[in-house]
Amino acid sequence: MISLLARFESARRDDRVVLDARSVRLLEWERITAQVAAHCRNPLAADAVRARRPFASPVSVALAHELADEVARALADADGPPLVDVSGALALIRRPPPVRLEGPDLVHVAAVARELDDLRRWFLARREACPRWGEAAVQMATFDGLVGAIGRALDPDGRIVDGASPLLARLRRAVAGQERAVRSEVGQAM
Repeated sequence: MISLLARFESARRDDRVVLDARSVRLLEWERITAQVAAHCRNPLAADAVRARRPFASPVSVALAHELADEVARALADADGPPLVDVSGALALIRRPPPVRLEGPDLVHVAAVARELDDLRRWFLARREACPRWGEAAVQMATFDGLVGAIGRALDPDGRIVDGASPLLARLRRAVAGQERAVRSEVGQAM
């Protein structure tokens, strides 16, 4: 696991102090999360924001502030990170087994993978301003191989391209030749 995620998960587990309903109400937590959720780029993120509970332990709060401060420093010098909506891809892979992705589904997965690589590169380029995020980006796997393999095998509409394999190219040429021969014979018969 990426160490930043592990650290964050550990802080959340250690966040044993549970705020009571009165404290949550006094913080107007529901209103705050609803406002933040309204600015999310996809329904999955909005649902995650609404489901959040306030941090109670100083360790969790400090880590969240450190991560937010890093991004704020990076944003002072550049445009925001290329955020990606992964909800469509997650819905595809969360189907009940057996999961079978069709061509258009794979093209969508490749597009999300490309965008995740762009996000990784954004944080890598800003490692000085975002050392924790940058370290997490270093630890992330890249999807270049997946994106390349799908791009070589499928066209933008998700159809298999002739160049996906030499055998497929030969078979498609043979089929096209047979179609021309049949059309020619039908034309002569007419």
